[in-house]
Amino acid sequence: MGVGRCTSKISLCILSVILWLGATVLIVIGVGMYSEFNNYSMITGSHHIIAPVAVLLTVGIFLFLLGVVGCVGAFKEQKCLLGMFATILLVIFVGTVLAACLAFFYRGAIDEKMTEGLHYGLDHYTDNYDIQGEVDTMQQKMSCCGVESYEDWENTTWYREHEETNKTTLYPESCCEGGVCDYPMVPGNDSALFNQSCHEVMTDKFINHMGIVAYVAGVFAIIQLLGMISSCALIFRRRGEVPYIGFSNPDGMRV
Repeated sequence: MGVGRCTSKISLCILSVILWLGATVLIVIGVGMYSEFNNYSMITGSHHIIAPVAVLLTVGIFLFLLGVVGCVGAFKEQKCLLGMFATILLVIFVGTVLAACLAFFYRGAIDEKMTEGLHYGLDHYTDNYDIQGEVDTMQQKMSCCGVESYEDWENTTWYREHEETNKTTLYPESCCEGGVCDYPMVPGNDSALFNQSCHEVMTDKFINHMGIVAYVAGVFAIIQLLGMISSCALIFRRRGEVPYIGFSNPDGMRV
């Protein structure tokens, strides 16, 4: 076995192991993002967020299976498997680049849909118990209140109804630490309210997740290129090998 051929096989096997590890990372990130944002599906327009999550999970599963194909193809040196490995890597590489470009150009649209969804949640807080539950869970879990600030509640049906009935708590209790407002929550007395913007917290979480994804995708782009080079090297080396066929003369001597 030539040195170059041996090197290509070892490189391909190592890359296959890296693909397994990377696939695991992508699947873990995808599941984490899904569990994080799917809890607020009605108020965040989360189908815009779940879409890239679905892509992550799909790519992760494909990469895991691809690692198996690459490893088997390297050991057995089967041109069919190696060709499949290189082709699928090329497709994933192109898809990764396109997905990164789409995520960059449509990040504003995702942010806009998230803002609209959060305002929708506040507007329908009193007439939909599912939305009410999601808003309360979000505000308590993320220690935030309102879309941009707690003042967003002052334009809602909830606020107007409580103001008309002279109730002292004009903001949902989920806006307070521990879900309990111990004293009147009226304009000018906001010391117990969460001051963080829910929109800002949600956006930061999404950007942090996508930042990790972008870093992993960049590393994968390099790995994919190396994988394509190694698999193609094995394919072409195998094609270049001409098997020796011996012929026997009438006296039984090979020539």
